[in-house]
Amino acid sequence: QALAVLEHFKQQFCIDEKRIFATGCSNGGMFLFELASDERMATKLAAVAPMVGLPHYGFNVGPTDGTSNFDISFFGSWGLRDPTV
Repeated sequence: QALAVLEHFKQQFCIDEKRIFATGCSNGGMFLFELASDERMATKLAAVAPMVGLPHYGFNVGPTDGTSNFDISFFGSWGLRDPTV
């Protein structure tokens, strides 16, 4: 569905395809790890920036862990006092 949304916006607006960024907060931040690791979407993203979102439980492959074949930038922000995420 994320690909369909991106394609919809590309048809409706003039988008610089080298500057497509994704961000999300909490569960949305968690979802970014999935997007950044999926070849269909990662090749379309310039960067991801999760805010207070960690990878889903059991999901240990991050976009910049050295195992990815995708050239994608990553910025994350988390709080030290958050006991949950």
